Amino acid sequence: MRKRTKASPWFGMTLLLVTVLTLWLTADSCSYAEKPAKAANADQAFALVKNRIAAGSFQQHNVFIADEPISGGSSIPSWGRKIKVPTRFDTAWFLFVDDQPEANWEHACRYFFVSVKSGRFSIVPAKTPPDNWSEMKKIHSSGKRP
Repeated sequence: MRKRTKASPWFGMTLLLVTVLTLWLTADSCSYAEKPAKAANADQAFALVKNRIAAGSFQQHNVFIADEPISGGSSIPSWGRKIKVPTRFDTAWFLFVDDQPEANWEHACRYFFVSVKSGRFSIVPAKTPPDNWSEMKKIHSSGKRP
């Protein structure tokens, strides 16, 4: 008859550590599987915003974008008021969405700020367009007046 040897106390600890490490590495690799997209240019910024808003949401709206990304913390003047670019973004694309293109001003509109690095965005609801609205590039048209 074979003599049974007692397992080393380290065997159980080693098995536990290997299991924990395997689970941690698996979970860690899954968390990076879907990295946020970057918004390196204006088209990517618009695509990120459009994809995260309900389908067809922009069909009745006019959408404008600034020529260059804007530094986080800077301000956008709008009819005597200033809208701040979120400071959590180093730089962000600024998109202006006119929700009611046929209405006179002081109606619903939105300021979108899309992080160049992460693709995350912030929305600021407003009632007036930015002062530099006429200098911005129109990237989507509802077919209604500008």
